[in-house]
Amino acid sequence: MLRELLDNLQSARFVIIFLMCSVLVLLSLVIGTHDFNLAQKQYEDSVAQMHETTRQQVSYQALGIWGLYKVYRPPSSLMAFAKGVDESVGTNATVSIVQEPKLQDSLLSVEPVYAQFSAFDFNFVVRVVVALFAMMLTFDVINSEKEVGTLKLLLSHPVPRAQLILAKLVGSMATLLLPLLLPMLIGILAIVMTGNFHWRGDDWLRLALIVGSSILYLAIFSALGVMVSCLVSKPSNALLVSVLFWLVFIWVVPSLSLYGATLATDLPSAHTIEGQKWEIDRQRYKDSIAVQQRWLQEHAGTADVPMEVQSKLVGDLQNEVKKKKARIDETYAAQVQQRNQLITWMSRLSPSAAFENIILVLTATDLERQERFIGEVKQYRNAFQGFVGEKMMAERRDQLEGRDQTVPSSLDLDGLPEFRAPMASLMEDMARLAPDITVLLLYLLAFCLTGYRVFLNYEVS
Repeated sequence: MLRELLDNLQSARFVIIFLMCSVLVLLSLVIGTHDFNLAQKQYEDSVAQMHETTRQQVSYQALGIWGLYKVYRPPSSLMAFAKGVDESVGTNATVSIVQEPKLQDSLLSVEPVYAQFSAFDFNFVVRVVVALFAMMLTFDVINSEKEVGTLKLLLSHPVPRAQLILAKLVGSMATLLLPLLLPMLIGILAIVMTGNFHWRGDDWLRLALIVGSSILYLAIFSALGVMVSCLVSKPSNALLVSVLFWLVFIWVVPSLSLYGATLATDLPSAHTIEGQKWEIDRQRYKDSIAVQQRWLQEHAGTADVPMEVQSKLVGDLQNEVKKKKARIDETYAAQVQQRNQLITWMSRLSPSAAFENIILVLTATDLERQERFIGEVKQYRNAFQGFVGEKMMAERRDQLEGRDQTVPSSLDLDGLPEFRAPMASLMEDMARLAPDITVLLLYLLAFCLTGYRVFLNYEVS
């Protein structure tokens, strides 16, 4: 094992991998830190501006109905390691009496040029680039020694084959850890020294799990390279086979899982769902006119429907509309969740997809985290409606009673509920990560056992 490590450290291949890996890991953390600082500043500025804009509204009706009040999604404190879906989903959601909240104003919609380039982060570097480096270190550890005759010489000594192949694997893996962990440690120290990241104890545990998952993931590709080196006699052919495995695991399987899950689920388009809800609103407007006219017919001699009666009549219809829309949203959300779960399970045929899911969950940049944010906004909307509804009733009462109609300089927002974004729970996330960690362990075990069994019967002559 020590011999393998020393031989690898002295090779030109290691020098090239060390330099490239160090530069890419450090660069990914520098870019990730910059993106987090920018996202954090935009979040703080947006929240402060929304508070000021809210107070300057002309009426509570404008605040509650016109869709002018927004709540914002804070960036993940571990965003420097994985951007996940943070750039593609919205940064805020409108809270309104009449509108259902949904994420809007994503970075890709505001700055479409970013859509032309793949996200470059620590997750991408490890998942794609360093995984390839791992195979480059191991694809010829057996067959190259057979070509030059050193393998026959090694096996002539009383060294068990299991010990030899284990030394090859561990030595190659230990060689790879240096160019991965050293720049990562430097990057983390630089991040901490900037003082912009306020990591809690929970975040440090997540960071440790990110490191451990990265090592496990790279061990899979190291074992795959050793297995290919045992199966393919010529190093040149083994290199092609290794690259083919890399392409299939990194790109082909995840893409096919998305395509297959889309075909397997009958999911209506978002436009169809919006059309159904628009039709409900249109019918509600007709029903509100009809119910008020019916009340006037029943109360002859009354010119207008009193505000209290009107609010009750229209309010009942509005509640029914909300229930119908909620049922549509719940059905659609269940269909989307079913499709996403199918995509996740199908993509686990690739260790790359399982590893990416682990990193996104640990950094709180996965899709489910954004769905939880919207769920929290929907709950907050009920409290918001209660506060604004009472203010609108008082505002309308003052108008009917002919009180001061001047536009106020600012709204009285004392008592307005404060929105708090949901916090990620590590214990809950660990339960979600169990299938992905299991997949990685199974892949590692399968490649190790296959390579071992092949090497036991390996012909060295």
